Amino acid sequence: MSSTIYYFTTAEISGIMSVFALREGDVLDDMKREPGRHRRYLPRLISVRRQRIMFLMGLELGPRVSEIIGLRWDALDWDNRIVTIWDENKGVARCCTMPDKIWEELRSFRDLVDLRKEQRIFPITDKTANRWIKEWAMAAGIRRRVRWHMMRHTNIVQSRRAGRDWDWISQQTGDSLATLIKWYSRLSLEDRYEIGNSTPLIINSTNHQSNFGINNVGHDARIIRS
Repeated sequence: MSSTIYYFTTAEISGIMSVFALREGDVLDDMKREPGRHRRYLPRLISVRRQRIMFLMGLELGPRVSEIIGLRWDALDWDNRIVTIWDENKGVARCCTMPDKIWEELRSFRDLVDLRKEQRIFPITDKTANRWIKEWAMAAGIRRRVRWHMMRHTNIVQSRRAGRDWDWISQQTGDSLATLIKWYSRLSLEDRYEIGNSTPLIINSTNHQSNFGINNVGHDARIIRS
């Protein structure tokens, strides 16, 4: 029996990040046109930045949808740069890390929201989280079916592709090394394309390029286990 793991490729991640940049740029342009009415556009700015940060934290933390929407501001240890996530499946908390750049962006976002009213960083439902990620993908030109759990797969696959240690991935996700190696040790189609493209067996002097480019792989990014 074979199974398939779907994730976001590097190109698709860049595409989604471009969507956030364009949306924030539109809001900032509106604020510049009406400098005396910043408060009118503040909710839009908060929404765009909240969604961007949710995507970034999803990439780095690999949380399940229940974990990301349940994440509270008081779960952040700003001094030690640690995020404490409650693992409902195992009934334990796990300590995760994020790059400094995300902490800095998160701090700037925190200054925009009213912490007296919002105890959760992402006060939405799981349905909204899945709707958001579908909207991001659609806006980035990703036409395949997506859902939030792909962020967990993406965290693991892209962390492995970036050369992160298996033990780091295990501690970050809460999955055992045995589980990770069982499900994620095989090369993805993205890996296989890059390896084959960088080490061709046939060198064509006419520099002919195949139609099977990285963008095509990006729309069919998966690990096939058999």
